[in-house]
Amino acid sequence: MTMNTCIELTSSAIRLVREQDQRIVAMDAWPVPNGADPIQALAAAPLPARLGRVTVVMHHDDILVRAMIQPPCDPVRLDRLVRFEVTSMGGGDGEPVAVSWHALKSSFGGDDIRVLALVAKQSLITRLRQALDAHGAKLARLVPPGVALWRSYRIQEPETPGDAVIIDVGGKRTHVAMVAGGELAFIRSQATGMDDLVTAVAERRTIAVSDAATLVQRLGSGAPDDLRELVVKHAGQIAATVTASIRFTKTQLHADSYNPTTVWVAGAGAQVTGFVEALKERSGLQVHLLNPFSGVIAALPSEQLDRLAALPSPWSVALGGVQARAPELDAMADEHAARLRFWRTDGLLRVAAVVAAVLMVAAVFGRETAIANTKAAINLLQGQNNDGLVTAGEAQMKTIDEADKLRAQAAGKLLWLDAQRRPGRIAVEFLAAISAQQSDRCPVTLSSFSLSRQRDQIIITIRGSAQSAGERSTDTVLHAFVDGLKQAYPLISNVAVHPVPNGVNSQPFFYDITIPDAATAPQNL
Repeated sequence: MTMNTCIELTSSAIRLVREQDQRIVAMDAWPVPNGADPIQALAAAPLPARLGRVTVVMHHDDILVRAMIQPPCDPVRLDRLVRFEVTSMGGGDGEPVAVSWHALKSSFGGDDIRVLALVAKQSLITRLRQALDAHGAKLARLVPPGVALWRSYRIQEPETPGDAVIIDVGGKRTHVAMVAGGELAFIRSQATGMDDLVTAVAERRTIAVSDAATLVQRLGSGAPDDLRELVVKHAGQIAATVTASIRFTKTQLHADSYNPTTVWVAGAGAQVTGFVEALKERSGLQVHLLNPFSGVIAALPSEQLDRLAALPSPWSVALGGVQARAPELDAMADEHAARLRFWRTDGLLRVAAVVAAVLMVAAVFGRETAIANTKAAINLLQGQNNDGLVTAGEAQMKTIDEADKLRAQAAGKLLWLDAQRRPGRIAVEFLAAISAQQSDRCPVTLSSFSLSRQRDQIIITIRGSAQSAGERSTDTVLHAFVDGLKQAYPLISNVAVHPVPNGVNSQPFFYDITIPDAATAPQNL
């Protein structure tokens, strides 16, 4: 059974989603203490044991994403150009980095290749590995939130070819994925989220930030005008983020024709009452709620599923990440490619050399073992003083042959004795069968009975007469008598009827009844 695990790591929460055989089997979340390092919080979190291979989705300052434009070229040269250009993205401090890139299919009317590139510092990957080691997990993929958000959208809208913007409004950040021509074109993560609204409410009402957070969560349709004003202002900030992201994408990709008209919204920060309506008004775009549970089979308790399925959903990124088998950007892609090259070249040769050496040692050891076993077997069979298993076996075989002869003689005697007494036993059994037929409905009288053996069968000759019984004629009575005999004594193979003259008050009968009897002649008697 295939188990996929995704962990979304943010500054305020750790979300875990597990998928098995294309069914969501677990969804859990743990808070990250305010101001704490999310990676350290991951190491200390009470995650399930033996998580296996894990996809981590997170935004971090050591993960940078940028768009670039390259001239038309083959994939090998394109890889070299991209890697050369992104070497400066790691900060120029000489620290090892991991690179991943994705070429867009959309050309936006030109021949140039648009590339979305990611660079991540190896020190970040090492820290994540150490945090996961505490839970028996291995880092399989490291994906930015925008890619996982795009995957969640693609599950809900698998065939939508147009342009769109997908946003996930969190506590401190808003993740943005730009869709062009039905494919992922660009991703951003902006430092604006629900915490800005909470801070504004705290300042407006002069209350603690924790109280303001509780108040924002409880806002309803009847919220005071001053708080609704703050919600609208907050939606305007997110709308400005969307507009800026559209302009930035057009500039980065030289895509003047890119004009999305739809925004798909997710994230706990968008659950504030009135936010979605205000975002639609401020952005001037169509606003839809992204449902990450659409098309997903969840094997969860109904109460838990109902609690988690509220829209806009904070689980869009994690659910998209757990179902991303080959994400467009993955900081672990270089490591996967290096491992694949190793097993296709040096690793394969090393394995072949080890296998060849093992086979050679096994062959030599097997031959020596066979020789030693053969010598031991010869000694065991012959013996030191001609007293081995062969000599003992020959003596035993002689004894067995003599016993077989005696057994055959005894069996022959038993067969002969049985053949002699069998006719008497058959006669007793047959007479009992005749007696069982006597009744008021079958008045039959037996006048003579004789038995003889002929080769492999016994012939029983019976004579007698039958009388009518009520409405049953003598002929009917005789038929019933014969049928009853066959049922009472199933060994009867044939009934031969001899003609006899009719009587005055009864019907005489004369039958030769054949019963098989494969008597065995005595041997060595």
